[in-house]
Amino acid sequence: MASESDRIARAGDYVFGLMNDIERRRAERDLEIDPAFRDAVQRLAERMRAFDPAAPADGATDKRWNLFT
Repeated sequence: MASESDRIARAGDYVFGLMNDIERRRAERDLEIDPAFRDAVQRLAERMRAFDPAAPADGATDKRWNLFT
């Protein structure tokens, strides 16, 4: 069983596209069968959306930093 920090690091590697093909396929399989890993990937991906340059520029960007507090 992976520790929480290992899971978060692996989720980061997946979200940022830092995995080789074999690791990525394994992670994609784990997304289907491992709820803890799936949740870690989802949480990280949601946080990274705050940095999406295509997001609306209606002043909401100033509030995005609140996601990290």
